[in-house]
Amino acid sequence: MQLCSSASPSQATAVLCLTAVLFSSLFCPSNAGLFNTAAEPEQLVQCINDKHSPQQGTTWENAMADVPASFRAAGVWWSAKPQQIPLTVVTQLSVNRLTQLWAQCKSWPGPLSAAVHLSIQQSQVGPLSLRNEQTVKKAVRSILDFHAASEKEPACQLDIILVYELYTDKQAILLYPVNQLRNLARLQARTELIGLMDVDMLVSSKLTKSMLVPEVSAIMIDTCRKNTVYVIPAFETYGTMQEAADQADKLVRQSKTFLVRSVASRVIAPFDARRFSLGHNTTNYKEWYSTEKQYEVSYSARYEPWMVVNRKAVPWHDVRFRGYGQNKIVHVAHVNASGFKFVVHPSAFIIHRAHEITAARTQLLMDKKVYDKATRLKRQLPLDTVYGHSKLLWESAKRDMDSGLFRPVVDPATEYCLSRLSWWNAWSL
Repeated sequence: MQLCSSASPSQATAVLCLTAVLFSSLFCPSNAGLFNTAAEPEQLVQCINDKHSPQQGTTWENAMADVPASFRAAGVWWSAKPQQIPLTVVTQLSVNRLTQLWAQCKSWPGPLSAAVHLSIQQSQVGPLSLRNEQTVKKAVRSILDFHAASEKEPACQLDIILVYELYTDKQAILLYPVNQLRNLARLQARTELIGLMDVDMLVSSKLTKSMLVPEVSAIMIDTCRKNTVYVIPAFETYGTMQEAADQADKLVRQSKTFLVRSVASRVIAPFDARRFSLGHNTTNYKEWYSTEKQYEVSYSARYEPWMVVNRKAVPWHDVRFRGYGQNKIVHVAHVNASGFKFVVHPSAFIIHRAHEITAARTQLLMDKKVYDKATRLKRQLPLDTVYGHSKLLWESAKRDMDSGLFRPVVDPATEYCLSRLSWWNAWSL
């Protein structure tokens, strides 16, 4: 995809065009506009940046006070490939996890909307330092090259938006804005169905094949219009990190029959079965192994499956949940509280691709130990930690859901963009 109006701009020219918008508020020469393919990408960058506040930096205090992040869009790249599958996988990641995005994209030949986050740290709000300007430019070049490579891959139809967030407090970098990025990736999607996935999940070829059959995809679309979501059973592989990742790359291309045999031989297992069975047991894997038909499951507390949903029907993610913990659980609980049914897809599956443990997860596990100890000893609970704060938010959300009063907090840019983007048709929350 070209970003400027010239017939064949070099990558350097494209980068300069983007950075001109970022740092000088200049656009490409008059009769051209920033993009030459369609108005939509420009609309997305514009509405995000219209709500960007250069005087807002993320600190631990304002994050704990549930102030949404202020994103600045550094660039957007959309695939020029024709759309054949009416389902977009939506995902989010930090800029250092492009390897996982590459693996996910190769597993899914349909549309994929990715929101990529860049953390920028400096002590003062306002204009970026020269060093941080260079950091953003480097990220833009990296994403530009990554997207160009993805366009050469047969099984990759990738749309990327790169945003950065200014942190004026180093500690606050642990508070990755996961739910706000999930909403941004959803905002960019343009198909009726979306798959709410994390970047470390590979999508089975069976979902691709089923969505390419018009009669099958029509049934899924119609089902999701009737307050129903599709649960996609999730699995994980074992071994060293590299062994587990390689095994996931291989198994995701296999049939359901092969996968079930692999479960029996203990090469693969339901996701998180050893650590947090509450998260996925409701999917009823025993039923899934033997069925050829979709089946309904009843929601249970702390259920957190990955789902295919109607883009405009399901609730949005609550942006108050940052860092690691509770962020997906509260969304699934809200989907249930909003009256949606959960139906398990009979043949599609996803596989977790192993990766290094993130700093956010490490911090959460440390915080949880402190929290659990305080609970056990009946001491004052530490609510100013990632774990303590997310648990407090979750308990408050549960009470509000029980009384029918819960409303997720959505950032101002998302609300504003919904009223401006052509593919959302002036939709509002």
